[in-house]
Amino acid sequence: LIPFTVKETTLGLLQSGHRVNLEFDMIGKYVLKIQENRTSNALTREKLIESGW
Repeated sequence: LIPFTVKETTLGLLQSGHRVNLEFDMIGKYVLKIQENRTSNALTREKLIESGW
């Protein structure tokens, strides 16, 4: 965990072995954005950079 996350969340209180639920909302948003803005089927380095990757 990065220091900001430890300070601003309760994740720093957890110990090894605790179960957590991680949601990767942002990845889904980026994938959707890439699909919506795609003009061809080719995924290029430039398109990934433009989409924030």
